[in-house]
Amino acid sequence: MNRFAALLDRLAYEPSRDNKIRLLVDYFRAEADPDRGYALAAMTGELVFSHAKPALVRALIAGRVDPVLFAMSHDYVGDLSETVALLWPRVEDGGSGHNGPPAPGLAEIVETLHATRKADLPAQLALWLDALDETGRWALLKLITGSLRIGAARWWLHHSLTALGRDLTAKGSGLVLRRGNAIEVIPALAREIGASAVFTGGLAAPAARATGRAIAEHLTRSGVRFHRMRTTTLFGPDQVKTKAGGPFGVYTPFVRACLSLPPPHDPFPAPAALPPSPAAASDLLESWHLSPTRPDWAGGLRETWTPGEIGGQARLDRYLTEIVAS
Repeated sequence: MNRFAALLDRLAYEPSRDNKIRLLVDYFRAEADPDRGYALAAMTGELVFSHAKPALVRALIAGRVDPVLFAMSHDYVGDLSETVALLWPRVEDGGSGHNGPPAPGLAEIVETLHATRKADLPAQLALWLDALDETGRWALLKLITGSLRIGAARWWLHHSLTALGRDLTAKGSGLVLRRGNAIEVIPALAREIGASAVFTGGLAAPAARATGRAIAEHLTRSGVRFHRMRTTTLFGPDQVKTKAGGPFGVYTPFVRACLSLPPPHDPFPAPAALPPSPAAASDLLESWHLSPTRPDWAGGLRETWTPGEIGGQARLDRYLTEIVAS
């Protein structure tokens, strides 16, 4: 299962169609049967598990995580499988898997799901979630709930970047697109344009913060100042900790700790104009192949969502007026 999960993870973030094909060829060439056959069936929508429903997944996480924390995390992440994969608590008794027990294989999962009674499925699924790491849990939940389509986030990224480029152009600047390892690409671009400082937003997840630290080290060695702005949270991760110095696992004490801190300052207004963008080569967004064409399955997304700053502001306004105010 770990190899199949790694394949899905790489496919989700690989923009190039040719590279996707190479990843699939390498996987199917190296993987043995029956896992190879089950993987093909899963990715073509031919595997159906009648008793494994999203409601079962919700019930399992509800017994392990504060329900308010889960609800807010799910609202932020937007994907049930990803939310549960990230929130699922660790098992601390050791073993070969990330959480303890040996990690199951893809064939074992598929064959056990077909043979397991509905009443026994929650306990079996919990054992597998304990055995897998975050990526494995995400892939398992996508597999059993029949939601392996991974293109919606790519469609969202395409149109969010389009909206950002349009907004920057309207203010006299522009958007430079580069892809690759951020630890290498950002310092290289800073050298190319002669930047004296780099300002960046960042996620609060440990992996994202580690990437930010590595970028800062590269830039500092080159004499470039690095400023990481808090863009996705009201408080920084280092500001909200338990008395023991660790992260909170329960929502209510976490909220109390947040409320005990000074309120964050109001955001600065958006500038009316920006300096011209640097003279640097940019990828064409279309070359990233993020938006579906044949077939174009994104019609429902276009009708429901508005990517970009305007859509985000509208959702925030709705949340504050219809949910928080009530």
